[in-house]
Amino acid sequence: MKSKHDVTLKDAFPDSAGPWRVLFCLLVLSVGFPGVHFAGDDDGDESVDPAEMAFQEQVAKFESEKELEDYERLQTILDFGDLGSSKVLPFLTKAFGEEENPAIWAAVVRAAGKIGSEDAVHFIVTDALPMLAEDPLNFSAVPESLRGPFDPKLEKWLLTHLLTEEVRKYEILFPKILTVVAEFKDRKRFTRLAKVLKTTSDSRVQTAILETFRDYRPKSARKVAKKFLKSRKRKVQLAALEVYHALKVKARPSTYTKLLKSKHAEVKLLAIDMLAMSGSSKFVKLVAPLVLSKDKRVSIASVHALASTASKKGMEVLVGAIDQSVGRVRDDILDALIRLTGEDAGTTGAQWESWWAVNKDRAKLVWRDPEEYDLVRKKIESEQRAGVTKLDDQYFGLRVISDKVVFVVDSSTSMEEVYVTDPEESEKKDDQKNGESSDGEGGDSGGDAKEPEAKKKKKRFVGPSKMMVARKELLNVISTLRDGISLNVIRFETFVTPWRPEMEELSKELRGEIETFVKSSSPNGMTNVFGAIESAFQDENVDTIYFLSDGAPTHGRYTETKDILRAVANLNRYRRVRINTIGFGLDGDARRLMVRLAGENYGRYVPK
Repeated sequence: MKSKHDVTLKDAFPDSAGPWRVLFCLLVLSVGFPGVHFAGDDDGDESVDPAEMAFQEQVAKFESEKELEDYERLQTILDFGDLGSSKVLPFLTKAFGEEENPAIWAAVVRAAGKIGSEDAVHFIVTDALPMLAEDPLNFSAVPESLRGPFDPKLEKWLLTHLLTEEVRKYEILFPKILTVVAEFKDRKRFTRLAKVLKTTSDSRVQTAILETFRDYRPKSARKVAKKFLKSRKRKVQLAALEVYHALKVKARPSTYTKLLKSKHAEVKLLAIDMLAMSGSSKFVKLVAPLVLSKDKRVSIASVHALASTASKKGMEVLVGAIDQSVGRVRDDILDALIRLTGEDAGTTGAQWESWWAVNKDRAKLVWRDPEEYDLVRKKIESEQRAGVTKLDDQYFGLRVISDKVVFVVDSSTSMEEVYVTDPEESEKKDDQKNGESSDGEGGDSGGDAKEPEAKKKKKRFVGPSKMMVARKELLNVISTLRDGISLNVIRFETFVTPWRPEMEELSKELRGEIETFVKSSSPNGMTNVFGAIESAFQDENVDTIYFLSDGAPTHGRYTETKDILRAVANLNRYRRVRINTIGFGLDGDARRLMVRLAGENYGRYVPK
């Protein structure tokens, strides 16, 4: 701090002093006077505040960019949130009031969210939220900026101000606000949500709150949902059923039996799943007729529910339905039979009827978990390769029976890496390529027979890239598919690029276009797993997805395993799309994600 005796040159001689100021400067430099220093001199008592300097520089940058397009200014605004100056928030709130583009407002809100102070949060909720709430492109900035963590006092304030009737009226924003509330630490957050649920008659609000109970599953979820199971509002009733479904509630069978008669397929789907879990002795009799339902989703749900009981009666229903089913439903029946028995008797009803006649009394029916099932499939495939049975799998060992298929292929930067299936095999190929014989003698390449072992191990066999392998396999399977099958190809990295907006019927003319699209893929960017899956689901007719990736999610709306699985479950709850996954050299969390994506969505995981 500057004392009353200290002066700067600017204090002593204003700019108008002219030559006298210059003369005094020379005198100070040659003789030196205590308490006199140049303004801004780091050696003086009054040092420059780095945060203040950074703020001023950012303001200057902001002002210099005002003539640019709005989208070119967003990063500069976002960067204000990383500064430590107390002047940042007043500057941002002023800018918010002066700007007119919602994209700029959203950038200001995200910057304020980075600050995370009480004043910043109050600004986001009271000033910014009403302005952005109904803008479909920018409203998400509000919930994203309120992720916290916040101190308990501020959380209580947010709980009060985010659950008001004013906020509830915003149709697209309110469900997102609920996810923010659900992730708070306040113990009474779900109690408050239950209170809102009890006092509102707005079915939209009721549905959104019940869906939050479904996703976050607090202890009170079942009790809260029970009151809405008989709601006359279909969306509310479905949301309550979804809570029971997520919690795997084993209620009285009669609770679900009545729902099988619903005219709404979505209600039937959940009722089938829940009735299977109830252990009802009448389950097979009640569900058997639904295997041949006109609604494919109901058929698929019935097939999986019957198979999960691992009963002989259920087995006989499935075998009897093979030849009466087509496409995805038939594929699911065959898959369920293999999973139950551990055997592959064929692809026709006659083959399975013959097998069942011989093995009925000794067969041990078990509904195998995904990893056990994978072992069974590997055993069967090994026998098929040995010529025991005909190999009818086509895409990385996966059958393509469905006629509504989307292939989703990773094209991120890591796909340019060398494709390696077996490190030991790679070393053998490496040795062969370098002319090394089994007795250690070098070939024509002039290899040294006495080359140190450590040096040999560093050599790697250079083979095709992962992308080349993925392209080749995809083009091979497409070449075997019949004309008329509906398909699409989606490649993904940071961005998601579909071949077509929706599936097209395969024809001789289109095969060339697909081949061009597949061959044009080149490794680039990060790994947007959820964005790719979400893109595939945008086609309402797709029923089978083959999803190939070589790494963990690094980009997109969701990158955490739990978040991706939850979001996909919500997408697929009433679609019943089969997601088969193929993983190139995966381990750890990346492998777990792919295994669970397949296991929780009627598919199979294939490691490569």
